Amino acid sequence: MTHSNLGVYGSETRDLLLIACLEAEALFKMLMFDDFQSEKGNIAIYWKISSPAKLPEYELRFPEIPYISSLRPFSAWEGQGASSYSPLRWYKAYNNIKHGATEGSMPATLECAMEAIAACFILLSAIGMHSQRHATLTKKVGDAFREAFILDNRPSWSPGESYWMLPGKQLCFTPIP
Repeated sequence: MTHSNLGVYGSETRDLLLIACLEAEALFKMLMFDDFQSEKGNIAIYWKISSPAKLPEYELRFPEIPYISSLRPFSAWEGQGASSYSPLRWYKAYNNIKHGATEGSMPATLECAMEAIAACFILLSAIGMHSQRHATLTKKVGDAFREAFILDNRPSWSPGESYWMLPGKQLCFTPIP
């Protein structure tokens, strides 16, 4: 695989993108909601966790594919204010496929599919770091795929800087003053 292959698209890359984005949505719900199985969400709601969870800081690569540089699937959300949501390229491609299926799979590039898969691993990492309730599950899943991904950069949190969810309560953020 070379860099020029990242722009390829077809039914297989479309399917990969759809599955990865469905998983990303489920992981966002686990990260954000106490009752994640019945809560409804959308990407504009999931975006609200990006800054407290420092999702844009995560960077990973696929060690089996050395030709491809590190991916930062949440980089479009970096440094955005509380009311300045911007869509993620890979998620936008997913929505184009989901809502415009008759137009074909043109936006479902291999690069978008790989970014969506990377996003899932990052979300698993974020859940494992901040959710005691799901830590065991995410550790098992993360360990199973540890060799497939290398985290080149992960955020660090200062004492007092955190986000958490208590059963039956809304998601809480504690920024450092």
